[in-house]
Amino acid sequence: MSAAPVLVLRTAAAAFVDAVRAELSKIVTLPATWLTIGGTAALSAVLSLFFASQAGDGPGAMGSLDVAMAALPYSQAGLFVLGVIVACSEHVGGQVRTTLIAMPHRVTQRLAATIALVLVAVPAALLVIASSILATVAVLGADVAFPAPVPLVVTVASATAYLALMVVLSSAAGSLTRRALPAAGALVLYLVVVSPMLLGQPFAFALPDIAGYTLWFSDPPEGAPAAAVAWLTVVAWTLAALVPSVVVYRRRDV
Repeated sequence: MSAAPVLVLRTAAAAFVDAVRAELSKIVTLPATWLTIGGTAALSAVLSLFFASQAGDGPGAMGSLDVAMAALPYSQAGLFVLGVIVACSEHVGGQVRTTLIAMPHRVTQRLAATIALVLVAVPAALLVIASSILATVAVLGADVAFPAPVPLVVTVASATAYLALMVVLSSAAGSLTRRALPAAGALVLYLVVVSPMLLGQPFAFALPDIAGYTLWFSDPPEGAPAAAVAWLTVVAWTLAALVPSVVVYRRRDV
């Protein structure tokens, strides 16, 4: 007598983990992912070399870390581009249709893609920050003086989390537009032109990147909010982009 067939059912959690793995595989096999991350780390290092060379002698314990972090308001543009590229790559060559055949539940697929992106964004952000710190150490040499381990770890972790959230935000923008050039161009223009012009305005700290200054600078600009308020601002902006992108993705004809 033949044995009765055994039906193995995957749990919803296992299916979601598989979806995250599939999305992660797509991201890490995309050449533009590594080119963007590498280029951003290199840009951050170059900017830090310049800022450190202008810092003068003996910048002080927190000053050294501030010098290292001074590149982030500019080099983060590369991570914004990363989020846009990853999101828009789905719409090149009809790949999104293949994705939806494999995973027809659009909300689940979008959330899996977001988690996979975070898994890439966190180490990418750490690499960018590390390149800035190492470049600063290389220039300041014996004059470098970072804070105690706990404040140093808190600052690096805060900057990393901020940058990862900004990658998610930019990915949401890319998902909404489905066009990499307009989305990336608008975000980079905002970061390098519009945002510096708005710094100092009464409403400036309601913007995510300017609120982020509170999270990694020991001496943020005058009028900067408390760290908790800055986090709420950054998270609110991220959700304000992510939620509509999921809703639109669920409803539109891809």
